Amino acid sequence: MPKKVNKQAEEVPQKPNLKLKFKKIIRIVLISVAALFILGQFFLEQVMRNIGVSGNYGLEMVMIFPAVLILMGLADVWVPKEEIEHYLGDKSGIKGFFWPRSWGLSLQARYTLLFL
Repeated sequence: MPKKVNKQAEEVPQKPNLKLKFKKIIRIVLISVAALFILGQFFLEQVMRNIGVSGNYGLEMVMIFPAVLILMGLADVWVPKEEIEHYLGDKSGIKGFFWPRSWGLSLQARYTLLFL
């Protein structure tokens, strides 16, 4: 005879409290803005330069992000999952350790050499 399962006894996974996370993020942003304002009182020129650099970096990210998403989507469709697991999965061994690192280094090296 099958055992009856008491559904009330099973633990239901708790959802993260999004309201608390949102409040935490808002608090961090407000503290950062306040610190920037206070530092701006003493080091106005440096703060304005850093804001300009950060704005340019953010603009670059926004311009590149759609292309990255498109390429990731195409790679997801074109490259079979089995092939990715073969080269990067648990059974890939030392090859799976060095393969992604070599690609990352080769991509980073171009930008490093660009600014030398």
